[in-house]
Amino acid sequence: MLRDTISLVRHALRNMSNSRYFQDDKQYISVGYGYLSYYKLFSKSPQNAQDYKVVDKVALFLKYDKSIYGRLTAGLNLSYAKQTVTYSTNDSLTNLNSAEINRDAVNLLFRLNLYFYDKKYLNIYSGVGLGLRYVHKKYNSSIARDHDSQMMFPFTGEFTVGARIMPSDDFHFFVETGLAQSLFQAGVVLAIHGTSSHIDGSLF
Repeated sequence: MLRDTISLVRHALRNMSNSRYFQDDKQYISVGYGYLSYYKLFSKSPQNAQDYKVVDKVALFLKYDKSIYGRLTAGLNLSYAKQTVTYSTNDSLTNLNSAEINRDAVNLLFRLNLYFYDKKYLNIYSGVGLGLRYVHKKYNSSIARDHDSQMMFPFTGEFTVGARIMPSDDFHFFVETGLAQSLFQAGVVLAIHGTSSHIDGSLF
């Protein structure tokens, strides 16, 4: 009886991890680009500002993850985003002030992903991350002294839902949306095999 129970448990765990993605000897590196930052979506203009505009310059994502149990993976997520803010104001002497803010934000998060749809060529998953955020702002003004500000947030997080398209064992595509540096992300995933750590997937 005990032997039959153990056999059933092993069979169930094997079925949970039968996708090409969930293999113990593989780790995965993802490189992605983001679109439409939340900073742009929710940034508010200063009082009396005119022609207020936020431009997303770049949003890059570098991720590492590895299967730890069944359809659960764990890893790190490093992201960088840059925006430029421009606007103008009139002071009490009706002098026009043109201002520009260059904002850089870096997140380093520990992340868990749960894959709840697992087929041969498609995985759908959700992920949650928790970690640190560093923000640097550089202010340039036509009538005031330029200056910088730096902020370190001890806790920041993200929650996304995504999909992986897997044309081969070692080269995948991914798309994500949710609460992160950007509303949308897309990129490629490369497999690292075992302890030899050679990358078989190629961008070209």
